[in-house]
Amino acid sequence: MKETSVFSAISLMDLMFTAKDLIGLYYKTTECLFLLVVFYLLILLPVSLLGSLLERRLRYAGFGA
Repeated sequence: MKETSVFSAISLMDLMFTAKDLIGLYYKTTECLFLLVVFYLLILLPVSLLGSLLERRLRYAGFGA
């Protein structure tokens, strides 16, 4: 999905910027990168699941091929 890719690229850049700030502030690289992965998955998985659900509904409704 194009929207999911754009959304993930934007959110990943924001999360990386925040993680870089926290690493510079507290010098806890491992913890910050672990939280980065957790928050990235928390943001991306629901969007991806909703997108696939919407695609499936539209396909069965006759709008998709």
